[in-house]
Amino acid sequence: MSLLDREDLVGSLFFPRADARACPAGARDHMVDVRGATLHLRVHGDRGPIVLLFHGNGEIVSDWDGAAPSFLARGARFGVLDYRAYGRSTGTPTMRAVLDDAWTVLAYVHALAGSTVIVMGRSLGSAAAWEVASASCVRAVIVDSGFTSVDAFARRRGVDPTTLEVSERARLDPIAKIARVTAPTLLLHGEDDSVIVHGEAERALASIPHARKSLATIAGRGHNDLAMDPAYWRALGPFLDALR
Repeated sequence: MSLLDREDLVGSLFFPRADARACPAGARDHMVDVRGATLHLRVHGDRGPIVLLFHGNGEIVSDWDGAAPSFLARGARFGVLDYRAYGRSTGTPTMRAVLDDAWTVLAYVHALAGSTVIVMGRSLGSAAAWEVASASCVRAVIVDSGFTSVDAFARRRGVDPTTLEVSERARLDPIAKIARVTAPTLLLHGEDDSVIVHGEAERALASIPHARKSLATIAGRGHNDLAMDPAYWRALGPFLDALR
């Protein structure tokens, strides 16, 4: 079975968990219909462009409630999506679903925003972000701790990369997708990331030929503590300001 469709990778690729926290004041929960499932999307704020976050593995929508004020202060609404089986979303997660669902969710958020969308992906979510990054409705792209090596991605899943079919490798590989991006792009990556090494961010940067781009390397940070560093917002804040 293709790595794109393997449901047995829940536990090595996907780490879903339920979300029972109430929707905070100033936010609204949406349920987005995708093929065979319904996905939970939480949007903070009621004006400005929407930053649509495809979050990292093991995370859920409410984990990002505390970050919302920082986005709202920059004049942007902040939307966070749960993948299939995460939080209040239904269905079974697969990599094909992550990629396919990203298009449906982007269209939903574009209609909701009434304007272009700022797409953001963290770690696993970088796959979804790069999948839709070249869409005409995407105003800018932000990738936090994203991957570019399909071989390393497969090995982290316990899959021998030599067993990947040409077609599934092409669908998973973000490099060709990155090369089509024309929107301003910000990459954020920890200097000491041992899960997705910093060199993968450098490879992404080098693969963007037609857009304003930058890589913010956060010194002394790894994979899951990036946003805790003040340097994270010293890079991300001005990037959002420049989009106003």
